[in-house]
Amino acid sequence: MSAANSLCDNVRRGGENGATNVEIVMVDQKNYQLYTPFLFQSATGLVDPDHIAQPVRPKARKKGFDFVEAKVKSIDLPSKSVFTTAGKIAYDYLIIALGSVKDDAKMHGAEKNSIPLKTLEDSEQIHNRIIYSFEKASLLEHDNPERSVLLTFVVIGGTTGVELAGSIYDYINLIAKDYPQIDVHSEAKVMVIEAHDRLFPEGDKSLSDDVKQTMEKRGIEIRVNTKVMSIEPSMVKIQDGSSIQSANIFWNAGIKANPVADTIPDSVASKHRGRIVVDDHLRVPNFQEVYVIGDVSAALASPEPRVSSREVAKSPDAAKHQVDHKSSGEKKSVSAHRGRYAPPTAEAAVEEGSYVGRDLALRLYNNSENEVDATKSAKPFRFKEKGVMLSIGRHNGLVKFTHSTFKGYLGWLIWRLVHVALVSTMQDKISVIFDWTFGSFRKRNISQFAVPGEAIENIVGSNSSGRETLVEQEN
Repeated sequence: MSAANSLCDNVRRGGENGATNVEIVMVDQKNYQLYTPFLFQSATGLVDPDHIAQPVRPKARKKGFDFVEAKVKSIDLPSKSVFTTAGKIAYDYLIIALGSVKDDAKMHGAEKNSIPLKTLEDSEQIHNRIIYSFEKASLLEHDNPERSVLLTFVVIGGTTGVELAGSIYDYINLIAKDYPQIDVHSEAKVMVIEAHDRLFPEGDKSLSDDVKQTMEKRGIEIRVNTKVMSIEPSMVKIQDGSSIQSANIFWNAGIKANPVADTIPDSVASKHRGRIVVDDHLRVPNFQEVYVIGDVSAALASPEPRVSSREVAKSPDAAKHQVDHKSSGEKKSVSAHRGRYAPPTAEAAVEEGSYVGRDLALRLYNNSENEVDATKSAKPFRFKEKGVMLSIGRHNGLVKFTHSTFKGYLGWLIWRLVHVALVSTMQDKISVIFDWTFGSFRKRNISQFAVPGEAIENIVGSNSSGRETLVEQEN
């Protein structure tokens, strides 16, 4: 969406002197844009799901681009064709922004026995699972072991997982007043499991330590250096042989590039761990009319380090711009291996989309015949992270910029101000603020709804042994 907005704005800004015969088409399998930073708040009843799913068509009408609701099946770069469920779409220029999907293959049992947090449906399933667990536990005797399983909430890995755990802790403490049969403080347990020695393996250690200390102080159990071997029904198995029994297992440690990227052969576009390698202008080498952004793009986040004369002396090939990968027979640029890639985050995707809109508009502006001209473009792209922002619970946040850090209430307030400003429509901005306002008065949604297309027993899972079978409700 950021690429479409940027392209439309920059083409329009060119006026009569710019490209006048430009048709912009956006293809997506869903007709709404999901604001993912608020997913964990939607899962815990703080933000209404409708307020983070922003319709695409009003924006398309306002900006002046066409929208096609269809699923992309494959992409053929040599023939300049995109194959979708709505048919074949030919293009002159293409921006690939397929995003990522959950990677259940990394963990045995993750797909069947846990819930990720990647989509709006996922957040609704997490919400339903939490409410169901409270409803079921409230009917059981205190000495029933199943009660403890239902009131244990396990979040595995990921930055989003940390925010989700903090929000779950707040949520179950707020709704406890509606379940007088449950003593949340003595019975409920929220824990985060991370395989590495710190919560954010690729981030600053001091940041991980600060977050860990804050969450443990609030009552959330943090287990680092804890590798999960498999996720079974109502059980997380740990590498040391121990296990954790829980009916609420939320898996956030695995994502991968959208599989549609695999329909582009490696001989056509080089890849790094499934992500398409791009040049300094986010274009595919040898296909300068094709841009790749977001989670499916391997874009450099920092300039390529220089090769010293000593390194050249030891290995003359180190100074070349191309390296030969004998095992795969591919040619890949050195910059694709020596630089640090932009992370698969919303911040990076938005920045890349804005850059691509400017770069493509400039090329169109300088070329009235809309031919591909790689020399007419914006300055090379380099992603620079502006900082780290985390919301880890009620009035608790951590915001770290280059030269300053804000913790506690101020960090939480900055997180909210920045994120609500990034919501695309004024209506949704106001709606989210109203949701937060009601939430500040300890008002949370505790209704349990079936997710469209899902049977109720699939939502609550088969974690509870001996429970009665619920009536199946399907779309």
